[in-house]
Amino acid sequence: MKMTLYLIYRPEDCLVLQSGFATEKAATLALQRKWRRYPTAKVSSENNFYQNIDHDVEVRGLEDGRIYTIRASEVDSCVDPSTERYWDL
Repeated sequence: MKMTLYLIYRPEDCLVLQSGFATEKAATLALQRKWRRYPTAKVSSENNFYQNIDHDVEVRGLEDGRIYTIRASEVDSCVDPSTERYWDL
């Protein structure tokens, strides 16, 4: 039997704030206690998040101009080719 895990994320940028909760109730309690400074944060199962919420987006490479497809949660991170940080690694 596969166990469903839950996570807390910010919907505006799909940033995962915390993951690995065994139940939805545990994730909701953590959201109310620890993550209340993010009023838009939500709880989702990991399966639902990666299949339906954290969608693919296209970005243009900063140095080569090519189109890359990355996850919405990876935008402006070190794996985003549209940022200088990606090309400096």
